[in-house]
Amino acid sequence: MEVDNELGATIAVKYLISKGHKKIAHITGPLDTSPALARLNGYKNALKENGIEYDEDLVMKGDFRESSGYESAKKLLIINRKKRPTAIFAANDLSAMGAMEAIYSLGLKVPDNISIIGFDNIHISSYPSINLTTINQPKYEMAKIATEILIAKSENKIPPKKKRQVVLEPSLVERKTVQEI
Repeated sequence: MEVDNELGATIAVKYLISKGHKKIAHITGPLDTSPALARLNGYKNALKENGIEYDEDLVMKGDFRESSGYESAKKLLIINRKKRPTAIFAANDLSAMGAMEAIYSLGLKVPDNISIIGFDNIHISSYPSINLTTINQPKYEMAKIATEILIAKSENKIPPKKKRQVVLEPSLVERKTVQEI
């Protein structure tokens, strides 16, 4: 069971574009994992669908940790001054929170100077001091379906070796880290 990671990334980037952003950076997860690759593909597809050229200088390879979000955002904002993004799509909420810390450490503000959106909708994303706009993974629905499958298998309603592929749709959670430009 999984969430449609590519669709979630597409939703995130299209949302940023709808708010007027055209210089959108992406902090990836580890690119040897399928969720990170799918999210990168969703990012690229959303740019292409909206006539925005993909710029590899705006993509920083991360690892889903807060520290990589911090380091990646610093590189994007210091080294690439000419290409400074107006928005960052982080491959997960922890990376987004690290990026927010980097933004603040440079004397900039979220969303006044840089908008940011994450992915996962982890619990602390909704804390008032964070208020991260993010892509929600339907955790309750995932747990419900997993429980139903386990019960069905335990009651021999599903053959033990039969695999069932379930892909769930993500959704946007609008909070306070994206600003229209």
